[in-house]
Amino acid sequence: MVLQTELSNTEYQEQIQEANRPRTLVSPHPDEEGVFILERGERRSIISQGYTRIGGTAIKYTYERPMTTEDPVPLLLVPGYGGIKPAYKELRKSVVDIGKPAITFKAPRTQERFAALHPKHFFHPERLLAQSVIAITRDIIERGGDSNEFEQVDTAGHSMGGPAVVNAGLVHPELFRSVTTVASAGLDGHTLKDMRDRAPAVIFGEILPMVKDIKICKDYRTVQHMVHYVARNPWRTAAEGLAVGSGDIRDKVTHLGSLGVRTAALQFENDHFFPVEGVREHSADRFDIFRVFSDPNANHMWPQLQPDAVADELVEIINELKSKEKPVLKLV
Repeated sequence: MVLQTELSNTEYQEQIQEANRPRTLVSPHPDEEGVFILERGERRSIISQGYTRIGGTAIKYTYERPMTTEDPVPLLLVPGYGGIKPAYKELRKSVVDIGKPAITFKAPRTQERFAALHPKHFFHPERLLAQSVIAITRDIIERGGDSNEFEQVDTAGHSMGGPAVVNAGLVHPELFRSVTTVASAGLDGHTLKDMRDRAPAVIFGEILPMVKDIKICKDYRTVQHMVHYVARNPWRTAAEGLAVGSGDIRDKVTHLGSLGVRTAALQFENDHFFPVEGVREHSADRFDIFRVFSDPNANHMWPQLQPDAVADELVEIINELKSKEKPVLKLV
């Protein structure tokens, strides 16, 4: 009772929640070098770090899989604009807790000088994110596909990650079993002016409250990643936003489906960046599955605010896509 009189009720409840939170324990895997076992309360998973290179840059990723898998095909989670790796860590954990392997990665910001100045990269800065998706997918399949019984991966791209996974699938459709866009850019015919007009509502109504709610500044790694994302290469940060803000991937989604890749879109009812009405009108019929998240309060930052619920929805969508046979377009 003394403690309650010295602290506000909110602070007291936070301390109780912190005291009762399952602790994460890490121990080396007995049979695999460089692989570790994570214990989160009663949950146990296997986790490893990987590195791969493409487009003149190195990419670091985290691959986590449950001790017992319901579906061995990994889900590669692709971040959005400014989407730092720690912001998707809880979503990865939630997917793994359901019984599906998942991957997160640190979006590359710098390249070797020649690669960065190459016209394909200089004029299309968002291209590097799609290349990262391809590089990580190949590395995962080569390193663990045979032993873990998968030949392809599932992908889910949030916001700017939506165009990235669609573009990656168009280049190498044989690597991807399914592609899911989550609150994706490029689906409602928006322009740069639209993005400019929508940005204040998203920043002040969704992003800043999220930062406060998940206490993002208490994790120094998160702050470090945020500064690195913006300051490491300001040109790329600005150019990516301009490219994605003016991009349109509707015809690309249709083409991707014709190549035999299963496609889905997950939108959020209260998303002010990409309002669901516009996306439904312009793109719903282009996907195998078009779904609006059931919670009417869900906004653009829901993968960070409600990772458990979003993970459930993503895995359910992928399970539905698995049952859909796709005719493959063959060139003759």
